[in-house]
Amino acid sequence: MNYKQICAIKSIIALIVFTSCILFFSATLVSEAYEIPDEATLEVIQFDAKQGINELVNYIVEWAFILAGVFAFIMIVYAGFQYLTSGGNTAQQKDAQERIVGAIIGIVLLFAFYIILYTINPDILRGSSGTTILSSQEPTTEEEIKPQQIGDFVLIGTGATLDNYNSIPLSSEFANGAYIDKETADKLVILAGKQGLGNWTVTEACVKISNNKCITTINHESACHSLGTCVDVGYGGDPGPEITDAFINAANQAGFDVIDEYTNDTSLWCYNSGSGFHLESSRSNCLNDSCWFCANS
Repeated sequence: MNYKQICAIKSIIALIVFTSCILFFSATLVSEAYEIPDEATLEVIQFDAKQGINELVNYIVEWAFILAGVFAFIMIVYAGFQYLTSGGNTAQQKDAQERIVGAIIGIVLLFAFYIILYTINPDILRGSSGTTILSSQEPTTEEEIKPQQIGDFVLIGTGATLDNYNSIPLSSEFANGAYIDKETADKLVILAGKQGLGNWTVTEACVKISNNKCITTINHESACHSLGTCVDVGYGGDPGPEITDAFINAANQAGFDVIDEYTNDTSLWCYNSGSGFHLESSRSNCLNDSCWFCANS
């Protein structure tokens, strides 16, 4: 065996390895795109005509990649065997070389076809689920998707879709929404619809639910915070007596008992105890004492 034949054998082996990689890569694309199950439940992948042209093109391209890998692998293996058994027959060697070159050109053209489609319109390569083949974009994790309700707690503010809970204004620390008891949330929706109250926001609420208990941004002695049945509301500073009176009256009408933590009366127990209003739903022992303003009084 001369040097030229040895080089040819090495080249053929390299091409077989290369096409094997293409075949494995193509199979991976299809299995990821269609979430192929294990062998016990494996079913034939089918295309639903109702899914639209994007899904059809995506389906064709995916299968074109895997079929091209299979055909190229078979063609190169066959051409390599033909070349090695040519016995110095120039015509047979030339035919084998042409088969190998044809297989490589086919793979190159397929990738060129994908690049052209992607350049024209990337959406063509997205199926109904929005998945793009050959894409490195990671799917949204479960942690990034907040459920709308956990037990008696409901999501309010940003991202909320139930019962107008997105109308409840939250402070900037709740960029992804917050959780409170559903009854409390319903009353806050009523309060949020009141006019002439200025720009108030919920400043203390649940950021996480653990064992059906509320985890807030600040630890509270009041048990109602852990149950999500009370919230703290603020204006970013004392809103003045006119807004204070209007807000307390509106909160009472919505069904809240209110502690005025903005009070300037140093003789009161609630003086400087916070920086806003504490709203609690129908506190059983609420008494008007210059700090508490009770809804049912």
